[in-house]
Amino acid sequence: MPARATARTPPRSTRPVGRRGAVVAVLVSLHVLLLLLLLHATSSAARAASSSASASDSATAPLRTPSSAAMPPPEECDAAAAPPGVARAQAQSSAATDAEERYEGLDNPSIVVSAETPLLRVPVLSLRPTQLAVGRYSVGLKAEKVARKRARGGAEEALDDWLRRHPIPCVRGPPLGAGEAPPLYMIDHHHLAAALHSLGIEDCYAAAVRDYSALSDQDAFWAAMQRDGCLWPHDERGAPLAWEELPRLMPPSVVGLRDDPYRSLAGIVRRAGGYEKSATPYAEFVWANHFRTRVPLPARDEGEGGGGEAGAPVVVDDVSKCVDEALVHAYHPDAEGLPGFTPAEG
Repeated sequence: MPARATARTPPRSTRPVGRRGAVVAVLVSLHVLLLLLLLHATSSAARAASSSASASDSATAPLRTPSSAAMPPPEECDAAAAPPGVARAQAQSSAATDAEERYEGLDNPSIVVSAETPLLRVPVLSLRPTQLAVGRYSVGLKAEKVARKRARGGAEEALDDWLRRHPIPCVRGPPLGAGEAPPLYMIDHHHLAAALHSLGIEDCYAAAVRDYSALSDQDAFWAAMQRDGCLWPHDERGAPLAWEELPRLMPPSVVGLRDDPYRSLAGIVRRAGGYEKSATPYAEFVWANHFRTRVPLPARDEGEGGGGEAGAPVVVDDVSKCVDEALVHAYHPDAEGLPGFTPAEG
């Protein structure tokens, strides 16, 4: 009997050992689990770092640059080229600023120059306008911005890189004479082209986004341009014109563009928060016509002072003085149907 009791009941000294073994097993399991979690986290971090490094290597690849010598007749350029040392990562970091700057010079923001569109190196004065007027005050502001770009480190190289990223969208028209190359008509960035010319910058980059060169004659070309929304058929006073009148009135370059001070006012009002950006073509000209009948400008007639004809285009030295009054009309309910209208708060 004692022997049987002894066989059934283990010695007391073995019971604590069993409990300690269970505790040790649990601790080992937890330790293994923690190691697995640590290994998983380390692997994920390594994959993320590898991906980041790969993207960084791709983003910082150096880009090519054209010669700084005098630009030849129109020739295709590598749209991705840029001065040595200019990294794509730097371009991406300033993308938001560039987008705003591009918009400021646009009259038709619905026109997009894709990355695949070849760039052309052309003389500024070889580009033919498709609108009769610009805002002279706005051209001056744009010229100041371009001058600041040129004054930064790298000077001409920095300016060339900036111009590459702001090509002037154009269309090819039918040849104007036998044996002549199809001319380029700029369908946006008239203010930029005028600013470059005012600074003595002779060459720029253009991108041909449409080709009308196969059309039979000039009438067919201008009719197609009107149909496709590539024209602003109004004079510098906002008066509408028939497209048939444009070939006779349109200057051959930005030198002949007239001043519409209300176009300058509309641009300043937008930047002051008077209305929002809009993809509507020629939105700022639309707003210019809205202000034209509501905001008197401190203008002087070019006919005054002798030498000019009475009723000639007026000159406004500083339209910024009229911004406060224009903002009142921009917020007014009668502007509700205009592109980018923003009602006054409160």
